[in-house]
Amino acid sequence: MMNSHERVIAALQRQVPDRVPILEWFVHPKVYQTIIPGSNWADFVDQIGLDAIVAHFMFEGTFKEERIDDKTLVNEWGVVFGVTAEHKAPIEGPIKTLADLRRYTPPDPQAPHRLGNLPDYVKRFKGKKAIVWCQRAEFMWAAELCRLDDFLAFMIEQPRLVHEVLDMVNEFAIALARRAVRAGAEVIMLGDDIAYRTAPMISPQMYNEFIRPRLARIVQAIHDEGAFVVKHSDGNLWPILDMIISTGIDAINPLEPVAEMDIGEVKRRYGDRVCLIGNIDCGDLLSYGTPDQVRRMVRETIRTAGVGGGYIVSSSNTIHSAVKPENYCAMIEETHRVGTYCPDHQGQLLLWCDHQREEL
Repeated sequence: MMNSHERVIAALQRQVPDRVPILEWFVHPKVYQTIIPGSNWADFVDQIGLDAIVAHFMFEGTFKEERIDDKTLVNEWGVVFGVTAEHKAPIEGPIKTLADLRRYTPPDPQAPHRLGNLPDYVKRFKGKKAIVWCQRAEFMWAAELCRLDDFLAFMIEQPRLVHEVLDMVNEFAIALARRAVRAGAEVIMLGDDIAYRTAPMISPQMYNEFIRPRLARIVQAIHDEGAFVVKHSDGNLWPILDMIISTGIDAINPLEPVAEMDIGEVKRRYGDRVCLIGNIDCGDLLSYGTPDQVRRMVRETIRTAGVGGGYIVSSSNTIHSAVKPENYCAMIEETHRVGTYCPDHQGQLLLWCDHQREEL
Protein backbone atom coordinates (compact mmCIF):
# COMPACT_ATOMS: atom_id res chain seq x y z
CA MET A 1 0.00 0.00 0.00
CA MET A 2 1.32 3.43 -0.95
CA ASN A 3 1.33 6.47 1.29
CA SER A 4 -0.09 9.80 0.12
CA HIS A 5 3.24 11.07 -1.19
CA GLU A 6 3.88 7.97 -3.29
CA ARG A 7 0.30 8.00 -4.57
CA VAL A 8 0.46 11.56 -5.93
CA ILE A 9 3.90 11.09 -7.49
CA ALA A 10 2.72 7.93 -9.26
CA ALA A 11 -0.31 9.76 -10.67
CA LEU A 12 1.81 12.69 -11.86
CA GLN A 13 4.04 10.19 -13.65
CA ARG A 14 0.89 8.73 -15.27
CA GLN A 15 1.46 5.46 -13.49
CA VAL A 16 -1.11 3.42 -11.55
CA PRO A 17 -1.09 4.07 -7.78
CA ASP A 18 -2.88 1.94 -5.20
CA ARG A 19 -5.87 4.28 -5.37
CA VAL A 20 -6.87 7.54 -7.03
CA PRO A 21 -5.30 10.44 -5.08
CA ILE A 22 -7.25 13.49 -3.95
CA LEU A 23 -5.99 17.01 -3.30
CA GLU A 24 -7.27 20.57 -3.16
CA TRP A 25 -5.26 23.73 -3.59
CA PHE A 26 -7.64 25.81 -1.50
CA VAL A 27 -10.40 24.99 0.97
CA HIS A 28 -12.11 27.97 2.58
CA PRO A 29 -11.62 28.03 6.37
CA LYS A 30 -15.39 28.30 6.80
CA VAL A 31 -15.70 24.85 5.20
CA TYR A 32 -12.80 23.01 6.80
CA GLN A 33 -13.41 24.45 10.26
CA THR A 34 -17.02 23.30 10.06
CA ILE A 35 -15.81 19.80 9.21
CA ILE A 36 -13.03 19.76 11.83
CA PRO A 37 -13.67 22.55 14.36
CA GLY A 38 -10.58 24.38 15.53
CA SER A 39 -8.37 22.99 12.77
CA ASN A 40 -5.85 24.91 10.72
CA TRP A 41 -5.10 24.08 7.08
CA ALA A 42 -2.31 21.61 7.79
CA ASP A 43 -4.29 19.81 10.50
CA PHE A 44 -7.31 19.55 8.21
CA VAL A 45 -5.28 18.10 5.33
CA ASP A 46 -3.76 15.56 7.68
CA GLN A 47 -6.94 14.49 9.44
CA ILE A 48 -9.35 14.43 6.48
CA GLY A 49 -7.07 12.32 4.29
CA LEU A 50 -5.98 14.59 1.44
CA ASP A 51 -2.89 13.32 -0.33
CA ALA A 52 -1.07 16.65 -0.77
CA ILE A 53 -0.45 19.77 1.27
CA VAL A 54 -0.56 22.97 -0.78
CA ALA A 55 1.14 26.23 0.17
CA HIS A 56 -0.36 29.04 -1.91
CA PHE A 57 1.11 32.48 -2.49
CA MET A 58 -2.32 34.12 -2.15
CA PHE A 59 -3.06 32.77 1.31
CA GLU A 60 0.31 32.46 3.02
CA GLY A 61 1.25 36.11 3.64
CA THR A 62 3.82 35.89 0.87
CA PHE A 63 3.23 39.45 -0.38
CA LYS A 64 2.84 42.21 2.18
CA GLU A 65 -0.20 44.44 1.89
CA GLU A 66 -0.99 47.92 3.19
CA ARG A 67 -4.47 49.29 3.71
CA ILE A 68 -5.29 52.47 1.82
CA ASP A 69 -8.76 52.70 3.36
CA ASP A 70 -11.61 50.37 4.38
CA LYS A 71 -12.26 49.32 0.80
CA THR A 72 -8.81 49.25 -0.82
CA LEU A 73 -5.28 48.01 -0.23
CA VAL A 74 -2.00 47.91 -2.13
CA ASN A 75 0.42 44.97 -2.26
CA GLU A 76 4.17 44.70 -2.80
CA TRP A 77 3.71 44.74 -6.57
CA GLY A 78 2.08 48.17 -6.27
CA VAL A 79 -1.25 46.73 -7.41
CA VAL A 80 -4.36 48.27 -5.82
CA PHE A 81 -7.13 45.89 -4.76
CA GLY A 82 -10.76 46.45 -3.92
CA VAL A 83 -11.66 44.55 -0.77
CA THR A 84 -14.88 42.99 0.51
CA ALA A 85 -15.53 40.78 3.53
CA GLU A 86 -14.55 37.60 1.63
CA HIS A 87 -12.77 38.70 -1.50
CA LYS A 88 -10.28 41.10 -3.01
CA ALA A 89 -9.89 41.98 -6.67
CA PRO A 90 -7.25 44.04 -8.50
CA ILE A 91 -8.57 47.39 -9.69
CA GLU A 92 -5.45 49.31 -10.78
CA GLY A 93 -1.79 48.73 -11.56
CA PRO A 94 1.33 50.91 -11.64
CA ILE A 95 2.49 50.27 -15.22
CA LYS A 96 0.87 51.85 -18.29
CA THR A 97 3.90 52.83 -20.38
CA LEU A 98 7.50 51.82 -21.01
CA ALA A 99 8.51 54.85 -18.94
CA ASP A 100 6.51 53.46 -16.01
CA LEU A 101 8.26 50.12 -16.45
CA ARG A 102 11.71 51.73 -16.45
CA ARG A 103 10.93 53.33 -13.06
CA TYR A 104 9.43 50.15 -11.60
CA THR A 105 11.17 47.75 -9.21
CA PRO A 106 9.52 44.33 -8.75
CA PRO A 107 9.35 42.54 -5.40
CA ASP A 108 12.36 40.52 -4.27
CA PRO A 109 11.76 36.76 -4.76
CA GLN A 110 14.33 36.10 -2.02
CA ALA A 111 12.51 38.10 0.68
CA PRO A 112 12.32 36.06 3.92
CA HIS A 113 8.50 35.95 4.01
CA ARG A 114 8.05 34.97 0.36
CA LEU A 115 7.44 31.23 0.91
CA GLY A 116 4.85 31.63 3.65
CA ASN A 117 4.24 28.39 5.55
CA LEU A 118 5.99 26.17 3.00
CA PRO A 119 9.00 25.43 5.27
CA ASP A 120 6.67 24.34 8.08
CA TYR A 121 4.73 22.06 5.72
CA VAL A 122 7.98 20.51 4.48
CA LYS A 123 9.10 19.80 8.04
CA ARG A 124 5.75 18.19 8.93
CA PHE A 125 4.86 16.30 5.74
CA LYS A 126 8.08 15.51 3.83
CA GLY A 127 7.85 11.95 2.53
CA LYS A 128 4.31 11.56 3.87
CA LYS A 129 2.27 13.81 1.58
CA ALA A 130 3.11 15.48 -1.71
CA ILE A 131 4.25 19.04 -1.03
CA VAL A 132 2.86 21.55 -3.51
CA TRP A 133 3.75 25.21 -3.91
CA CYS A 134 1.26 27.31 -5.88
CA GLN A 135 2.30 30.54 -7.60
CA ARG A 136 1.93 32.24 -10.96
CA ALA A 137 4.13 31.96 -14.03
CA GLU A 138 3.61 35.10 -16.10
CA PHE A 139 0.16 36.14 -17.26
CA MET A 140 -1.87 37.29 -14.27
CA TRP A 141 0.90 38.99 -12.29
CA ALA A 142 1.77 40.93 -15.46
CA ALA A 143 -1.89 41.68 -16.20
CA GLU A 144 -2.45 43.03 -12.69
CA LEU A 145 0.55 45.34 -13.05
CA CYS A 146 -1.15 47.03 -16.00
CA ARG A 147 -4.78 46.26 -15.02
CA LEU A 148 -6.25 43.35 -16.91
CA ASP A 149 -8.36 45.18 -19.49
CA ASP A 150 -5.51 47.58 -20.32
CA PHE A 151 -3.02 44.71 -20.50
CA LEU A 152 -5.13 42.89 -23.07
CA ALA A 153 -5.44 46.07 -25.14
CA PHE A 154 -1.69 46.67 -24.85
CA MET A 155 -1.06 43.36 -26.65
CA ILE A 156 -2.24 45.21 -29.75
CA GLU A 157 -1.39 48.81 -28.88
CA GLN A 158 1.93 48.37 -27.02
CA PRO A 159 3.26 44.84 -27.70
CA ARG A 160 6.81 45.79 -26.70
CA LEU A 161 5.57 46.87 -23.27
CA VAL A 162 3.68 43.59 -22.83
CA HIS A 163 6.73 41.52 -23.78
CA GLU A 164 8.95 43.39 -21.35
CA VAL A 165 6.48 43.22 -18.46
CA LEU A 166 6.01 39.50 -19.08
CA ASP A 167 9.77 38.94 -19.14
CA MET A 168 10.20 40.79 -15.84
CA VAL A 169 7.43 38.80 -14.17
CA ASN A 170 8.63 35.52 -15.66
CA GLU A 171 12.12 36.13 -14.27
CA PHE A 172 10.63 36.74 -10.81
CA ALA A 173 8.44 33.64 -11.09
CA ILE A 174 11.33 31.39 -12.10
CA ALA A 175 13.45 32.61 -9.19
CA LEU A 176 10.57 32.05 -6.75
CA ALA A 177 9.81 28.58 -8.10
CA ARG A 178 13.46 27.55 -7.88
CA ARG A 179 13.54 28.75 -4.29
CA ALA A 180 10.36 26.83 -3.43
CA VAL A 181 11.75 23.59 -4.84
CA ARG A 182 15.04 24.03 -3.00
CA ALA A 183 13.01 24.58 0.18
CA GLY A 184 11.29 21.22 -0.30
CA ALA A 185 8.37 21.64 -2.70
CA GLU A 186 8.05 18.67 -5.05
CA VAL A 187 5.25 20.03 -7.22
CA ILE A 188 4.82 23.59 -8.49
CA MET A 189 1.31 24.59 -9.48
CA LEU A 190 1.33 27.55 -11.87
CA GLY A 191 -1.99 29.28 -11.36
CA ASP A 192 -2.51 31.84 -14.12
CA ASP A 193 -6.16 31.90 -15.17
CA ILE A 194 -6.28 32.76 -18.86
CA ALA A 195 -9.77 31.75 -19.99
CA TYR A 196 -13.44 32.43 -19.49
CA ARG A 197 -16.10 29.74 -19.53
CA THR A 198 -16.56 30.16 -23.27
CA ALA A 199 -13.03 30.77 -24.58
CA PRO A 200 -9.52 31.97 -23.71
CA MET A 201 -9.05 35.67 -22.97
CA ILE A 202 -6.68 36.00 -25.92
CA SER A 203 -6.45 34.43 -29.36
CA PRO A 204 -4.33 31.33 -29.98
CA GLN A 205 -1.96 33.49 -32.02
CA MET A 206 -1.47 35.90 -29.11
CA TYR A 207 -1.09 33.02 -26.67
CA ASN A 208 1.64 31.56 -28.86
CA GLU A 209 3.44 34.90 -29.10
CA PHE A 210 3.15 36.24 -25.57
CA ILE A 211 2.49 33.39 -23.15
CA ARG A 212 3.62 29.99 -24.44
CA PRO A 213 7.38 30.80 -24.58
CA ARG A 214 7.38 32.09 -20.99
CA LEU A 215 5.39 29.13 -19.70
CA ALA A 216 7.84 26.78 -21.44
CA ARG A 217 10.73 28.65 -19.85
CA ILE A 218 9.48 28.27 -16.28
CA VAL A 219 8.42 24.65 -16.86
CA GLN A 220 11.96 23.85 -17.99
CA ALA A 221 13.43 25.68 -14.99
CA ILE A 222 11.24 23.73 -12.56
CA HIS A 223 12.07 20.44 -14.25
CA ASP A 224 15.76 21.33 -14.03
CA GLU A 225 15.27 21.60 -10.26
CA GLY A 226 13.72 18.12 -10.21
CA ALA A 227 10.08 19.02 -9.51
CA PHE A 228 6.77 18.44 -11.29
CA VAL A 229 4.65 21.17 -12.88
CA VAL A 230 0.87 21.46 -12.71
CA LYS A 231 -0.69 24.10 -14.97
CA HIS A 232 -3.85 25.61 -13.53
CA SER A 233 -6.31 27.72 -15.48
CA ASP A 234 -10.04 27.97 -15.18
CA GLY A 235 -12.19 28.22 -18.26
CA ASN A 236 -12.41 26.78 -21.75
CA LEU A 237 -8.85 25.98 -22.81
CA TRP A 238 -9.57 23.94 -25.93
CA PRO A 239 -8.28 26.52 -28.47
CA ILE A 240 -4.90 26.71 -26.70
CA LEU A 241 -4.64 23.33 -24.94
CA ASP A 242 -2.22 21.86 -27.50
CA MET A 243 0.15 24.77 -26.90
CA ILE A 244 -0.16 24.54 -23.11
CA ILE A 245 0.68 20.84 -23.12
CA SER A 246 3.51 21.36 -25.61
CA THR A 247 5.39 23.32 -22.92
CA GLY A 248 6.08 20.04 -21.09
CA ILE A 249 3.77 20.40 -18.09
CA ASP A 250 3.15 17.25 -16.06
CA ALA A 251 -0.50 17.88 -15.21
CA ILE A 252 -3.45 20.11 -16.12
CA ASN A 253 -6.01 21.49 -13.66
CA PRO A 254 -8.90 22.12 -12.92
CA LEU A 255 -10.79 21.11 -16.11
CA GLU A 256 -14.07 22.93 -15.46
CA PRO A 257 -17.04 20.90 -16.71
CA VAL A 258 -19.16 24.07 -17.02
CA ALA A 259 -16.51 25.43 -19.41
CA GLU A 260 -16.87 22.47 -21.79
CA MET A 261 -13.70 20.80 -20.51
CA ASP A 262 -15.00 17.26 -20.97
CA ILE A 263 -12.56 15.19 -18.95
CA GLY A 264 -13.19 12.10 -21.06
CA GLU A 265 -12.16 13.96 -24.20
CA VAL A 266 -9.12 15.45 -22.45
CA LYS A 267 -8.16 11.95 -21.29
CA ARG A 268 -8.58 10.55 -24.80
CA ARG A 269 -6.49 13.26 -26.45
CA TYR A 270 -3.84 13.95 -23.84
CA GLY A 271 -3.96 11.24 -21.17
CA ASP A 272 -0.71 9.72 -22.44
CA ARG A 273 1.07 13.07 -21.98
CA VAL A 274 -0.33 14.70 -18.84
CA CYS A 275 -1.97 13.81 -15.56
CA LEU A 276 -5.50 15.20 -15.17
CA ILE A 277 -6.53 16.94 -11.94
CA GLY A 278 -10.01 18.20 -11.07
CA ASN A 279 -13.40 18.27 -12.84
CA ILE A 280 -15.69 17.87 -9.78
CA ASP A 281 -18.05 20.83 -10.21
CA CYS A 282 -17.66 23.31 -7.36
CA GLY A 283 -20.45 25.53 -8.68
CA ASP A 284 -23.90 24.00 -8.72
CA LEU A 285 -22.95 20.48 -7.60
CA LEU A 286 -20.84 21.08 -4.50
CA SER A 287 -22.69 24.26 -3.54
CA TYR A 288 -26.31 23.25 -4.13
CA GLY A 289 -26.36 19.50 -4.78
CA THR A 290 -26.82 16.64 -2.36
CA PRO A 291 -24.15 14.30 -0.99
CA ASP A 292 -25.60 11.47 -3.08
CA GLN A 293 -25.31 13.57 -6.24
CA VAL A 294 -21.71 14.37 -5.34
CA ARG A 295 -20.89 10.71 -4.78
CA ARG A 296 -22.42 9.81 -8.12
CA MET A 297 -20.34 12.44 -9.93
CA VAL A 298 -17.16 11.31 -8.19
CA ARG A 299 -17.81 7.74 -9.35
CA GLU A 300 -18.55 8.84 -12.91
CA THR A 301 -15.45 11.04 -13.08
CA ILE A 302 -13.17 8.35 -11.67
CA ARG A 303 -14.67 5.87 -14.13
CA THR A 304 -13.94 8.25 -17.00
CA ALA A 305 -10.53 9.64 -16.04
CA GLY A 306 -9.06 7.20 -13.55
CA VAL A 307 -8.64 4.05 -15.60
CA GLY A 308 -4.96 3.48 -16.33
CA GLY A 309 -3.78 5.99 -13.73
CA GLY A 310 -2.88 9.63 -14.33
CA TYR A 311 -5.87 11.17 -12.56
CA ILE A 312 -6.18 13.06 -9.26
CA VAL A 313 -9.58 13.97 -7.84
CA SER A 314 -10.04 17.67 -7.12
CA SER A 315 -12.70 20.34 -7.54
CA SER A 316 -13.22 22.32 -10.72
CA ASN A 317 -11.71 25.38 -9.03
CA THR A 318 -11.64 25.56 -5.23
CA ILE A 319 -13.68 24.56 -2.21
CA HIS A 320 -15.00 28.09 -1.72
CA SER A 321 -17.14 29.37 1.13
CA ALA A 322 -20.45 28.44 -0.55
CA VAL A 323 -19.57 24.75 -0.83
CA LYS A 324 -21.62 22.64 1.57
CA PRO A 325 -19.27 20.97 4.07
CA GLU A 326 -21.27 17.73 3.84
CA ASN A 327 -20.78 17.72 0.07
CA TYR A 328 -17.04 18.12 0.35
CA CYS A 329 -16.96 15.30 2.89
CA ALA A 330 -18.93 13.15 0.45
CA MET A 331 -16.42 13.95 -2.30
CA ILE A 332 -13.48 12.85 -0.15
CA GLU A 333 -15.21 9.78 1.27
CA GLU A 334 -16.36 8.55 -2.14
CA THR A 335 -12.89 8.96 -3.61
CA HIS A 336 -11.45 6.86 -0.80
CA ARG A 337 -14.25 4.31 -1.17
CA VAL A 338 -14.32 3.71 -4.91
CA GLY A 339 -10.90 4.80 -6.15
CA THR A 340 -8.98 1.62 -5.42
CA TYR A 341 -7.00 0.09 -8.28
CA CYS A 342 -7.14 -3.67 -8.67
CA PRO A 343 -3.65 -5.20 -8.39
CA ASP A 344 -4.72 -8.03 -10.70
CA HIS A 345 -5.84 -5.83 -13.61
CA GLN A 346 -3.59 -3.16 -15.07
CA GLY A 347 -5.09 0.21 -14.25
CA GLN A 348 -8.59 -1.11 -13.59
CA LEU A 349 -10.62 0.31 -10.72
CA LEU A 350 -12.75 -1.40 -8.14
CA LEU A 351 -16.02 -0.08 -6.75
CA TRP A 352 -16.40 -1.15 -3.13
CA CYS A 353 -20.08 -1.26 -2.21
CA ASP A 354 -22.06 -3.38 0.25
CA HIS A 355 -19.04 -5.66 0.79
CA GLN A 356 -18.97 -6.54 -2.92
CA ARG A 357 -16.46 -5.58 -5.60
CA GLU A 358 -17.58 -4.42 -8.99
CA GLU A 359 -15.20 -3.23 -11.68
CA LEU A 360 -16.03 0.35 -12.64
